[in-house]
Amino acid sequence: MKYKIIFPFFLTICLVITSCKQSNNTLLKEQLDAFIGTDIVIPENLLSFNDKNHIIKKEAKYKVVSYVDSLSCISCYLDESAKGWANLLANFRDGDFSLFIIFQTQDIESIRTLFDSYKLDYPFFIDLYGDFKQRNAAVPSERKFHTFLLKNNSVILVGSPAGSSKMLELYKQEILKK
Repeated sequence: MKYKIIFPFFLTICLVITSCKQSNNTLLKEQLDAFIGTDIVIPENLLSFNDKNHIIKKEAKYKVVSYVDSLSCISCYLDESAKGWANLLANFRDGDFSLFIIFQTQDIESIRTLFDSYKLDYPFFIDLYGDFKQRNAAVPSERKFHTFLLKNNSVILVGSPAGSSKMLELYKQEILKK
């Protein structure tokens, strides 16, 4: 008798969870489809750091943009991506390529300290006033979509190559296309 009551309840819960996941996946896919092809503006007023040993090619054909908003855990972000960015830069040092890691924060010293503690020697940018987000409203709200590849300032890939070898391969394929 118990099973006759519990089974329909369990089945209903499973169906609700499945339908929520499907509609959530559909929404994410729609957001990404709308985002691919969008032009991205990199504001001129970003403050640049760690750029003395690097050439920042603002007019590069290919740009990787990784945007870290003010709600994100910056040390978590660096834990996940620090080695990956160094690897990416090593692969494309001489190409028509630039990396833009943009932190929306007013706490510049904390980020400089984190970069020093991780011994990171690549440029990063500080967006003091949230101009990047204001000028690029099409960027999805999901943090996992805050890293993307631009070709001539238009989004062609979404996802971070820093923590994923599959994404790194996709980025390489795109950047090395002739």
